[in-house]
Amino acid sequence: MFVAAYFGIHDARDAVLIPGTRVNPYIQARSIRVFFWFLVSAPLWVAGVFTEGNIRLALWAIAAAVDLWSARIGWPTPRLGRTELASQIFTGNHLTERHRQIFIIGIGELILTAGSGLAFSHRDGGRIAVAAVAFANAMLLFQLYFQRVQQLLAPGEVSSVERVRPATSTSYSHLVMVAGVVVISTSTSLTFSRPLGEVSVAWILTLLGGPGLFLLGTCLFDYVVTSRILWSRSIALLVLAAIAPAMPLLPPLGIMLVTNLVLLITLVNEMIVNRRRPVSHLMKQRR
Repeated sequence: MFVAAYFGIHDARDAVLIPGTRVNPYIQARSIRVFFWFLVSAPLWVAGVFTEGNIRLALWAIAAAVDLWSARIGWPTPRLGRTELASQIFTGNHLTERHRQIFIIGIGELILTAGSGLAFSHRDGGRIAVAAVAFANAMLLFQLYFQRVQQLLAPGEVSSVERVRPATSTSYSHLVMVAGVVVISTSTSLTFSRPLGEVSVAWILTLLGGPGLFLLGTCLFDYVVTSRILWSRSIALLVLAAIAPAMPLLPPLGIMLVTNLVLLITLVNEMIVNRRRPVSHLMKQRR
């Protein structure tokens, strides 16, 4: 079902774009290049359907790498060459709207995990607390994402995304953010099974890695758009790394609470700084 849906989306798009863009050979050639590279990765995706475990994981990892890297280098295709990614493939408005939608879907997955975990388990105090913490986590991620995106991609600043070279750089930073949300969703699902039990190293890495990936993605996005480092979230990343050795002392629910606290402190700090900045800016203008 996964592979059929994945190829169904791309094949339906190419079936419309390739014949529908005959009037513009440049756009049509790009669509043909994309279709060619999906044919290259198709055997790996299909082979993964008929395997299991680590073999499937390896096949699909290679297939995903082929799809991502071919896009990164412009889908080089015999007789058609490659697409120059330094050109404005998308407008800033298109990119920002599409990325917001994808991120909202990721947040929805986290909320769904929290709700289904509570619905299909014994509703004791620990699991109710896990659901509440996971929902709070979703709200924090939502606020951290949209607070910064709204600042960077306000109507007067949207052109900054259009100048990104290549244009897909913002897509890759969003991929890291969404990956972080997916890992948080996975760790939430695990925590429902044993909210107050012992944790393994792999489990700790998952609980800390989700917020860490999200923060890293926001830092990458900020750097791509502004060429500056987002220090508040870089510091939050370092804090997560610094507290990792002490996490075996806490149960999974406790680790979720600690990561939420780091995200909350980061959000509050940024809100305070953003409120002070306009005042400081006006004072400089008056001087």
